[in-house]
Amino acid sequence: MRHLLEIDDLSSAEVNQILDLATSTDAPQALAGKGMALIFEKPSARTRNSMEMAVVQLGGHPVYIQGQEVGFDTRETVEDVTRTMACFHSLVGARVFSHSVVERMAALDLVPVVNMLSDAAHPLQALADLLTMRREFGELQGRSVAYVGDANNVARSLALAAGRALRFVVAYVELLRRLQLFALSAHVLKQCDDDVVRDVSRVLPTSLLSTTINVAVKVHKADRNPSRDEPPKRRPPCAVCNTAVRGLYVWCQGCGHGGHLEHLRGWFANHTECPAGCGHQCQLRPVNESLCMPVPAASDVPPGFRDTS
Repeated sequence: MRHLLEIDDLSSAEVNQILDLATSTDAPQALAGKGMALIFEKPSARTRNSMEMAVVQLGGHPVYIQGQEVGFDTRETVEDVTRTMACFHSLVGARVFSHSVVERMAALDLVPVVNMLSDAAHPLQALADLLTMRREFGELQGRSVAYVGDANNVARSLALAAGRALRFVVAYVELLRRLQLFALSAHVLKQCDDDVVRDVSRVLPTSLLSTTINVAVKVHKADRNPSRDEPPKRRPPCAVCNTAVRGLYVWCQGCGHGGHLEHLRGWFANHTECPAGCGHQCQLRPVNESLCMPVPAASDVPPGFRDTS
């Protein structure tokens, strides 16, 4: 049994097929004679109206249910509510606060579960966005899109949708990296079946730069806007050993991750991807002669990181 909890539950072909069906004037009666429970733990005027009309257009009968009527984990457990709904309906849609709710519903595998919104995903919104873009521009391959807004469930689902259907995800992945949403950008790249998109990390490699601890301390104290050209003001743990970094700290300008020099040196002797799992293709290239490794030209070293002490 299949469920739609996030957009990557659909293949690229299925996403495009859904968009084709959405533009058809003759909607298939896939829900003829069937009921669909629409549970709104989190209310929404647009989602309720669009979902009820969608079920009707597909030949089914929608039943709107407010969150307080079922009381997830207060009146009844999520599992018991799902079992009750499955007795009367062929499908269940849920608009919830926590993504774990729809995951628990789907885990029972009683009826297909559709995520109408959760804190982690908004797959139906992503499909609607793709449909709007197609209607506006026609062919979307090769186009770029910039997402301006909060890095939230909508952003995540749109990125995954683009990665499964369109090449314009290249610009989106770069935006995610600039927002330092590295895990999400890596997930998008892994989900996308477009070779051009998967090559993004190889096309845009950056290097790990290192500096002495004294220079790093000077940057910590400087009241500057943070960027990946500077070491993080609050050092995160080492990406390899996940412990606090003592002494020399190295970091990647491309993804911002870093850690102990020796740990990263050992890691990149056998790997090309960032040890933090963000998917970025990093290269270890220190800039301090005391490290006894090749030193790049002065022009390759960011301003403020040339050791003049």
